[in-house]
Amino acid sequence: MACVATVEPSAITTPSYSHQEGSRDPAPFGLGRGSRFGEPAQRFHLLAVGRRAADRGGRPALGEMVQGPPRCASEIREFILATRHEKIILRAMRQWIATLLLIVGGSCWAADAIVKDGDTLILGDTSYKLDGIDAPEPDQVCLDEKGTIWRCGIEARDRLAKLIDSRTVRCDDKGPDPAYPARRIGVCWIDGQNLNQLLVRDGWAVNFEPYAKGRFKADESDAEKNRRGLWKGCFLAPHDFRHWNKQTAKLYGLTCSDDATSRNNLLPDHPAMPAGCPIKGNPKSGIYHTEGCRSYRSYENPKRWFCSEEDAQAAGFRKAKNCRTTYVGRASRAWA
Repeated sequence: MACVATVEPSAITTPSYSHQEGSRDPAPFGLGRGSRFGEPAQRFHLLAVGRRAADRGGRPALGEMVQGPPRCASEIREFILATRHEKIILRAMRQWIATLLLIVGGSCWAADAIVKDGDTLILGDTSYKLDGIDAPEPDQVCLDEKGTIWRCGIEARDRLAKLIDSRTVRCDDKGPDPAYPARRIGVCWIDGQNLNQLLVRDGWAVNFEPYAKGRFKADESDAEKNRRGLWKGCFLAPHDFRHWNKQTAKLYGLTCSDDATSRNNLLPDHPAMPAGCPIKGNPKSGIYHTEGCRSYRSYENPKRWFCSEEDAQAAGFRKAKNCRTTYVGRASRAWA
């Protein structure tokens, strides 16, 4: 490179680029605050936007290393120009990254979704309760068009799993579940379709107020009119089932008869345990009993069955105290 004029390097100090608290830009390749070009064996990178030096009249290309201090004013100008370009590039990169995080920050994607029940699924390490809808619990039963009892909660869970199949699910995170903060509220999508809405439209969940704010009422009415899913027979709102409101629970479905027989069938005195759901729950006390609890065998008439402790806790139940620790003399034994 030909120099037009020379400048005494020792009289020139680089701009401040040291990375200290409050500074906006990192130190570029080792240049520190107050370092001088004339210092012995000073090495630095010179950044410039464009082609390689050989194609740009000798000016350095992006990422090219320059050894030693600049020798003249023209090289100093090159350095200043290059650092300006560097700052522009870094600023643009920050803006691009911030925009990308804003787009994807509230969403979660997963190709392998785990279905917990008719309106709850797991993506990665996050459990989502589908926003604005309510599906039958795994231990809930319904009546079909002939009045026969069938496990609608298990069927609703299996229908959700079949609907997802092997397709990628995306869930928009709407914040923690007020009933169970360890779980998130989500609006989920498959192939561009709203999964929450599809479940209501197919009759496997109902519009759940006040959270739905009427979003799925039209879909619920369409499912009822065409007797899809739960609407082919008679069922209780999942909310009423969870609270075991036998006397006041409203019956839904075109084949319901509001009599004691229907209510006793939908809220039986001795409900059978669903496969894989061995945890016993007492709706009156709000206590659940695992198989390791001393009270498990003695509690012979549970009204609720849960597949996991997380499910029981999400339903508002707490673990029996005798499941923790019992003392025998000076020795202690841990339970469940």
